[in-house]
Amino acid sequence: MEKHDLKILIADDDTRLLRLYEFALTEAGYDVIAVDSGEKALNILVSKQIDVAITDIQMGGKISGVKIAGRRVTDYPETKIIVITGMTGLSTSAVGRAGLPGADATIFKPVEPQDLISTVETILQ
Repeated sequence: MEKHDLKILIADDDTRLLRLYEFALTEAGYDVIAVDSGEKALNILVSKQIDVAITDIQMGGKISGVKIAGRRVTDYPETKIIVITGMTGLSTSAVGRAGLPGADATIFKPVEPQDLISTVETILQ
């Protein structure tokens, strides 16, 4: 499958980071949908075929990245999930070392665009 055939969903309530990630992945050749809330992300995930969902763990609203990753198994099992977090303590915790349940990868902020692209490419292999 070609990159432009792959749908990537990005959810982050920090619009500056959301646009940065969207730009980087679009420039890398992916078809990107960017949303600023977990609620919007979940609506897309349950209604469209998404190949990779990238979500911030903590977002304002009722739906967090944790909930998005947790619902993966039952609601959108074919979607690969990447979670992004600024919670630096998580990297040394048991959850950080083992990975968030439902997530294929965890990236810690600050996230360089090339690191995001590399992580997407790795989980798609």
